[in-house]
Amino acid sequence: MRKAPNTGQANGAYGEQLSFFPHPQFCSIRPEKDSNAFKALTLMNDGPITQIDWLERRHGWRLAATIHELANLGWQPISKQVNVANKVIAIYSLTKPAQSAVQKMLLEQSNG
Repeated sequence: MRKAPNTGQANGAYGEQLSFFPHPQFCSIRPEKDSNAFKALTLMNDGPITQIDWLERRHGWRLAATIHELANLGWQPISKQVNVANKVIAIYSLTKPAQSAVQKMLLEQSNG
């Protein structure tokens, strides 16, 4: 009797799948101007943000939901968990390509 092939392990380093195709360049969908996703992008353009920052600016209750929406739109948000006063909070920021795209988007918006 033959053994079934081992499909539980990835072939690449660190568990990613090997591909002969080049990785896609950064490609995102622009959120609507007055949406929470757009507000989060403009805030993260200035630097990392937390739920507390989001609440202080009165943009809504759930920053995590907005970050999830940005991820679905292709903006590559980064979430880092840190311990502050014995509580774990998330600090959200953008990758370098995403930051460049936000700056370009804001520049185009101010010019046109």
